[in-house]
Amino acid sequence: MLPFASSSFQLALAQLKMRIYGVSGEFQRWQKCTKYTDSALGFATGALYVDTYFSKADQLKVKTVLKFFHIFSYNVYSQLSIHLTWLIQKAKQRLY
Repeated sequence: MLPFASSSFQLALAQLKMRIYGVSGEFQRWQKCTKYTDSALGFATGALYVDTYFSKADQLKVKTVLKFFHIFSYNVYSQLSIHLTWLIQKAKQRLY
């Protein structure tokens, strides 16, 4: 909703939404704070979550899989660029 509006304004808006749309159940204050913090500091809060709830071994497994996927996708792209030169040319034409 409007994060910096007064509580009375937010309540009035919630009542209006209830009458017009039949929507009730605004987020709790802690949910709003979590949402705004995550949108502002997403990577940092994500890193804290991973460090807190996942073991180093699990983190290493995920990093290994992601590294493999990155190498695999790069190899696929390299092969495609060799064999599909017409596609590459069309892409270049769109870029320029």
